[in-house]
Amino acid sequence: MERTYSFSISPMDTVSLRPQVRDALERYSEILSRRQHPKMWELTDKINSVPKVSQAVSDKRRRRRTVLGLMNWLLSLVLLLPGLMEPQALLPPLLVGAICFGIGTVILWRNLRAVLAILSMPLGLLLLFGACNNPKTLGCFLIFSLILLALGAAALITRRRAPRDPYDRAAGKLLEGRENPELRVLRVLFDSDGMVITHAAAQENHRVPYSEMAMILETKDLLLPITDEVIVTLQKQDQCTGMLTDLREWLQEQTEYYIL
Repeated sequence: MERTYSFSISPMDTVSLRPQVRDALERYSEILSRRQHPKMWELTDKINSVPKVSQAVSDKRRRRRTVLGLMNWLLSLVLLLPGLMEPQALLPPLLVGAICFGIGTVILWRNLRAVLAILSMPLGLLLLFGACNNPKTLGCFLIFSLILLALGAAALITRRRAPRDPYDRAAGKLLEGRENPELRVLRVLFDSDGMVITHAAAQENHRVPYSEMAMILETKDLLLPITDEVIVTLQKQDQCTGMLTDLREWLQEQTEYYIL
């Protein structure tokens, strides 16, 4: 008796399933990359095998550095502003303030660039306004105000934005339209010769032999058969005939099968 396992196609909760599809696409890309560049991945695996600091410790260190940067930056203002007004009499505080300003700026630039912009630009505008309106007394702040404005603008322009995730975008495209209840007319069948996609109104079925499958990925709630032309997303809950464990064993004999 021929083994058959069939799936209906029901509407998907694309919001909750999108992370699983995203992870599956990333794994698929990694598998292909490992095939093409085995030596590079061998080196990468060796590097990744080195024990790393935990995320909690890393976050704690980052917070400590950020507080240190803010303290240095604010302390520099206390020393720099009086020192700029009387540089000859207050040369030591001026030099210490310049060092604190440099340290604070470097730390904030690396960790909180947007905060550095928020701190620098208003202060730079305030000092520039004072220097222009009272050049005799506050003209000494003119150069420092321009430095602050330039620093704030540079920090604002180059502030780090959250990188776009190409796998998440690809997952969104793959799941596009999967909420549509009209997809219920489709069926996917696995038999001894391959995968068959059927349509209730179609005269012919689309068959994909196992030899043409690149691999099948399994996530918590999905099966994703992958061919050179298409990635099919099947919900485990939509399996109509057969048991998932039997199907998994069967497919592992037919093609490459990965469980995420």
